[in-house]
Amino acid sequence: MFLLGAGDIQHYQAVLTGPDGHQELEELVQLLTVQNTSFFRNRPQFEFLAEQALPELASKRSSNDQPLRVWSAGCSSGEEPYSIAMVLHLATPKLPAQVLATDISHQALAQARQGLYPNSARAMLPPQYRQLVQKQPAGWSPVPPVKALVEFAFHNLVTLPFPERGNSWDIIFCRNVLIYFNRETVQATIRRFHEVLAPGGYLFLGASESLFRLSDEFTIETSGEAFVYRKPLKGKATSSTPVFRRPARRSWKSPALQRIRPQRLPATSRDHDATMAAARRQLQLGNSDQAFTLLFGLTSRYPDIIEPYLLLGKVAADAGRLEEALSWHQAAAEIKPLDIAPRFLLAVLLYRSGRLQEAVEELRKLLFLDGDFFPGHYYLGIVASELGDDELAKRSWKNVLRAAQSPTSAATLHILQEHNLGKDELLAASRARLESLGH
Repeated sequence: MFLLGAGDIQHYQAVLTGPDGHQELEELVQLLTVQNTSFFRNRPQFEFLAEQALPELASKRSSNDQPLRVWSAGCSSGEEPYSIAMVLHLATPKLPAQVLATDISHQALAQARQGLYPNSARAMLPPQYRQLVQKQPAGWSPVPPVKALVEFAFHNLVTLPFPERGNSWDIIFCRNVLIYFNRETVQATIRRFHEVLAPGGYLFLGASESLFRLSDEFTIETSGEAFVYRKPLKGKATSSTPVFRRPARRSWKSPALQRIRPQRLPATSRDHDATMAAARRQLQLGNSDQAFTLLFGLTSRYPDIIEPYLLLGKVAADAGRLEEALSWHQAAAEIKPLDIAPRFLLAVLLYRSGRLQEAVEELRKLLFLDGDFFPGHYYLGIVASELGDDELAKRSWKNVLRAAQSPTSAATLHILQEHNLGKDELLAASRARLESLGH
C-alpha cells in the first residue's frame, strides 16, 4: 500500500479491482503466500504416503488400470511434488504414476520447472532419498527419472475448473493453502476435492488445517504423528459438473525405471499444433470436455505458449463462465504482456462482465501497443458510450475509420478470423454510430 500511495484499505481494494488489478494481485500473491517450503515438509505425512497409502492403492490396481494420479495443488517452488515423485519412485517402482503440480504464481512455477535448489536442500532429504538428487553447478536438482514424473501448470483453485473431474485423482496434496481462504471458499474447495477424488482416495492437508465442522464427507486416518483424510470407498461421489478426464500418457520402459515419460518436445514441435487442431475438432463436434482435456494438457507441456489459454478462455466465455474466462485471459496476458490478443479478449470480457472502467483501461493499454488495431478502437467507443463519455466514443469510432486505412496486420487478421469479426462490418457500425451522434 505504501509503495502504491494507497492511504487506506478501501483505496488499495480499488487498485486490486482496477485496470492493473491482475498485475498487482500477482505481486500480492508473492508477498502474502508463503513460498518458503522444503523437501519432505511434515515428514510423518510422507512416511504415511510411502508406508500405507501407496502400498494400499497399489494392491488394488491391475496392469490395465490407468496410472496412479497425484495432484499437488499449491505446489509453490516444487519441493512438494518432487518429494512425492521420490516416494513414488522408491515405494512403488513398478506402478505407473503421474504427478500434476499446480500453482497460482507464475514466478513459483518457473522456479519449480527449473528444479534447481540450494546445497542445503539435499541435507533436508531423508537418507534413502539423497540418491535421487544430482549435483549441478549452482546447486542440486532431482534426477531425470524423478523430474519426468512431474508436470507443472498454472491453476487458480477458486476461479478455474479443477484440472480433472469424475473421481479421477487417487491422492490430492493441498497443504497450507486453505489458510488463505475464507470459510465459504474453504468449504467449496473441499467439496470439489471430494468430487474429483476416486473412492478410497486420500486428501493431504497441512498440519494446522482441519476439516472439523467444514466437511463430514471424509474419514480421518492416523499413523503416528500423521493424519490424512480419505474419501470412503462406498457411496461414490457424483458431480453435476462436466467430467474432464486427461488421457493417460504413454511411457517408455528402461531397465532402471519403468515409469519415465518421454522428454517434453520443443515448443515449436508438431505436437502443439496437432493437439490444438484436435481440440478445435472436438469443439466443432460439441465435445467441450475432451477439448478441455487436450488444452489443459498443453498449458502444462508448453507453459509459455498462450494459444491454449486463449482457447480455454473462449470456451469458458461461450458457456457463460465469465470469471473463469477472465482468469485464463489474465494468465495469457501475464505470459505475453506485449501480445494484443489476450489484452483484447480480456477487455471484451471485462465489458461483458459490466466492469466498464476496467475495460476502458485495458483497451487503452492495448491501443498503446498497437494504435492501428481498429477492433480495439471500436470497442473503446462502445464502452465509452455506455459510460456516457460521448467525446471519447466519437474519437474512438473516428479512429476506427482512420486505422482501417492502414494495412491490416497479421495479428489483427488472426483475431478477426478467430472471433468472426468483419472489417467491413466494424467500419459500417462505426459510421452508423458516428451519424447517431451527429457526425
